[in-house]
Amino acid sequence: MRRAALIVAAVVVALNLMAVAIEALVPSPSGPASSSYATSGPGVAAYAALLERNAKDVSRVRAGIDNATLDPGATVVLLEPDILVGSEIEALEGFVEAGGRLVFAAREPDALLEGLFGADAPDFTADGPRRWTAFTGAPESGAAGEVLTAGRGSFSDPGAARPVVSARGGDALVVSKEIGAGEAVLLADASPLQNRLLARGDNAALGLGLVGDRRASVAFVEAVHGYGQGRGLGALPGSWKLALAGVGLGVLLFLLSHARRLGPPDPPAPAPSPSRGAYVDALGEILHRTGDSAAATEVLRANARELLAERHGPAAAADPEAVRRSALRAGMTPDEAEALAGEGGGETVLLAAGKGLGRLREHAGGSGRPR
Repeated sequence: MRRAALIVAAVVVALNLMAVAIEALVPSPSGPASSSYATSGPGVAAYAALLERNAKDVSRVRAGIDNATLDPGATVVLLEPDILVGSEIEALEGFVEAGGRLVFAAREPDALLEGLFGADAPDFTADGPRRWTAFTGAPESGAAGEVLTAGRGSFSDPGAARPVVSARGGDALVVSKEIGAGEAVLLADASPLQNRLLARGDNAALGLGLVGDRRASVAFVEAVHGYGQGRGLGALPGSWKLALAGVGLGVLLFLLSHARRLGPPDPPAPAPSPSRGAYVDALGEILHRTGDSAAATEVLRANARELLAERHGPAAAADPEAVRRSALRAGMTPDEAEALAGEGGGETVLLAAGKGLGRLREHAGGSGRPR
């Protein structure tokens, strides 16, 4: 058991360490949609890398928006949050009014649109064309011309905002509005900035234009994608947690393999008594070898007298007549009682005495052997 436990522990630890090594050497695409940490198709890790290669200081905001310190001189990129509460919307409004630039896209942006624009908010729809054209000379679109999307959103009416990228039918993909000392740039569909489409058309040029040429710092809000500020064990990567769990399991199995059992060891089982048939055969073989039936009969009589004395008292075996009466009372036949009470013997007397003794022992429930 100890060796098996050690082998299992070693295998578990080895598999966990192997998984961590493989993940470190050959990481697979993963991460939530529109997160700058995500290398999967819907992620925007490539967009963050593009900004860094173009001399932008890229950082991540992992605190809640309403608790974070947002630099008004930076551009904040907030793409496809699951939900925004009232205090977070107010924090974003204050950031823009103080001079910040907000690049925002969401599946359901109505709450933030109403907070920033009031009654003149753009009208958002959840579908739209896949090909768009950027307005020439618009600073928010940079050097972009044709923009390609997944067709997952559009602004059917820009409201008080200024269209930056639009389609033939008048729908807008990107709108912009100056609010206070800052500017809000809104995307109806974040897919042009995602890894899967960033290299298509002029999407990369659009991504550079959105953050602004004069702003050197870009902060991606990651708390909305589940990347909160980790502390203690919560700050460890998931693969490290899995490896630690495997090591802990191995240590537990090792301790169990070395622990003492509860209670003393079980005593060895007693040797079973031979079966009645085997005992009779063995006794018959001994008698056959001796050839002295009278001596064998006396052994049977002695055992019978002991049993009768135990059952009926010493008087039951005091003399041959007492033995005869006691034997009959014990349920023996007259021949068996006579064989046990008489003297001498032959094969017939020996056989009758043996039957009588067997009957007496059966009734008495004893298991002793003739001596």
